Amino acid sequence: MKVSRLTAAIMVLLLTCGAGVAQSKAPESEKKDQVYAEVVVQGVNLGDFLLVQMPSAETEIIEYQDGDDSLLRKRPGRTRYSNLIIKRSISDDNRIIEWYDGVKAGMVERRTITLIVKDARGQVVDTHTLLNAWPAAWQGGVFETAEFVLEDMERVVEEEEE
Repeated sequence: MKVSRLTAAIMVLLLTCGAGVAQSKAPESEKKDQVYAEVVVQGVNLGDFLLVQMPSAETEIIEYQDGDDSLLRKRPGRTRYSNLIIKRSISDDNRIIEWYDGVKAGMVERRTITLIVKDARGQVVDTHTLLNAWPAAWQGGVFETAEFVLEDMERVVEEEEE
């Protein structure tokens, strides 16, 4: 298994849903550049998400002195990932909420999340696999417009597979 080195260009991706309500609100001139993320958890497609904030990666720096050398040296330490944040329109699909309910009850079930990034024509432009993810937060009923309601989900991610 090869762990990805996230670059600044992909550390945070804001993706607009290319299908359904969100796409129908964008003018035709803007639709050509839209991308959206299909979210798959353990092989189960949970649909398209309006916003995906990818985890960022940060490696701690360990400083040390080598023998009598007066120069302070540095080496990489542990790498930490921030949480994945995904947003979608409220859905009657309760699988994510049930997964979170398990965490609240003390049963953490780590799962693999695959984010499939597609362009407005539905062509795959990128894929990210996030390992050992589990829900850390859920928020329902954020009224962003009068037309649809968003639910937020935050997932802990331990690493990203390339």
